[in-house]
Amino acid sequence: LVNNYSGLLEMGRSCVLPDYRTKAVLQLLWQGIAEYVAYYGVKFLFGCASFQGTDPQDHANALSYLYHNHLAPNEFRPRALADVYTKMDVVAPDLIDARSVIRNLPPLIKGYLRIGGFVGDGAFVDHDFGTTDVCVVLNTSMMNESYQKHYERKTGAEFGRD
Repeated sequence: LVNNYSGLLEMGRSCVLPDYRTKAVLQLLWQGIAEYVAYYGVKFLFGCASFQGTDPQDHANALSYLYHNHLAPNEFRPRALADVYTKMDVVAPDLIDARSVIRNLPPLIKGYLRIGGFVGDGAFVDHDFGTTDVCVVLNTSMMNESYQKHYERKTGAEFGRD
């Protein structure tokens, strides 16, 4: 957790040792985030999620799927800076095997989508980390209702409500 400024919470990278990367540990991480969001009244979560490798063509189907199906609404859509912008919509929607893409998405991206998250416009190739990154954003008021209820039961707080 990096910054909570005027209802914004930037999610930084987290590292979990391979032996501890279990569903239970990930659920605890998300529960902690949910408690923080509820306690501080966070309206938007955002951060970076990565695909391994620096050749966006290797992820053309996934990037295109995300662009065509999970692009953030205009009113809160982040866009990669022009000098590092990598086009995401390179494969036509009817040529994408959505089931295969979803099955192979990195877990963090899948997790954000599951709870109602979106992606920004444009990927970023991070040569230092050896990744192709997308900005993920979640408007807590648009959070998937079943996840809202789940975290409300766990934390006793309401999410995304004014």
